[in-house]
Amino acid sequence: MSQTLKERYNTLFAQFLAITQREQILILLSGVVVIGMVGYLLFIEPVNETVTRDEQNIASMRNQVRSVEAQIEVSEHAFSNDPNEQLVASLNKLKQRSLDLDTDLQQETVNLVPPKQMPLLLEKVLAESQGVTLISMQSIPPTPVLNMGEKGGDTESVANELADINLYRHGVLLSLKGSYFDIQRYLTGIENLRWQFYWKRFNYVVTDYPDASVEVELYTLSTSKAFIGV
Repeated sequence: MSQTLKERYNTLFAQFLAITQREQILILLSGVVVIGMVGYLLFIEPVNETVTRDEQNIASMRNQVRSVEAQIEVSEHAFSNDPNEQLVASLNKLKQRSLDLDTDLQQETVNLVPPKQMPLLLEKVLAESQGVTLISMQSIPPTPVLNMGEKGGDTESVANELADINLYRHGVLLSLKGSYFDIQRYLTGIENLRWQFYWKRFNYVVTDYPDASVEVELYTLSTSKAFIGV
């Protein structure tokens, strides 16, 4: 069986050498494109479902917190006008529910990298990676996770309300250059960090084989909407 495989390999290799140089280059580039697609499927595609699920869970908890806080306000108002044991018990129950939701929310985001630390961590992994050159690193303006829409009333008060309950995506766009395997090792190094990142975009283009130009967009979540500086 081994001899048959070897003969088959020799036959294919001889056929490869027999074609023109242009055809050889096209075959090699096709192989690189396939490798790039595999990289996308390995690093980006599996994460998309997790990212969507995490954001939905966090958004749901933030909405629950807001709902409980509204009920607390109603109960406190009623208590101030007509104090009794039932209202006190209801108010205490709502306050405990609010605390529980806050705890759940903290647990959902505890492993996410703080926005200000993102550039430093990415540069640290880059310094430990051989064969990868950083072309540029750009901060992406934060965007809200929850789109609350118009609620009426004063515009400023609505903005303040959203700022209190919303989460924000803080992103960084990396432009890198290197071979496929060098870039793969760099991205694996990011994946192995104690802090968690979300992957949003991965663009792999062969520029001068075996080197390629790569754009990677990563982001984290935070209750702060302060812009990340790099």
